[in-house]
Amino acid sequence: EVLLELLEECADGLWKAERYELIANIYRLIIPIYEERRDFEKLTHLYDTLHRAYTKVMEVMHTGKRLLGTYFRVAFFGQVRFKSISLKLDRIKICMNLCTKTPLKYITDKLIFIHL
Repeated sequence: EVLLELLEECADGLWKAERYELIANIYRLIIPIYEERRDFEKLTHLYDTLHRAYTKVMEVMHTGKRLLGTYFRVAFFGQVRFKSISLKLDRIKICMNLCTKTPLKYITDKLIFIHL
């Protein structure tokens, strides 16, 4: 039961991340369990979600528009200052998640303002 909850949570996360084409892979694991249990209400929900996901995939394929979030890995080398704190470390790595359509200039300015 816990596995089913985690898989459904994963599918919800994929929907929120707009990775519609991956939802079917998760549902392939869930559907046989609900079929064996004859839980038609859950199966209806899963197949409805699959229908909507594949509709979204077709929409994205026709328009060519999908804005996915972007992750940046930023590394500081040498002595690093965070505002008033000075750290003597070889390097620090930071992983940032920025919204879609974020210009590189904005990211650079933000890092300089926050961390230097």
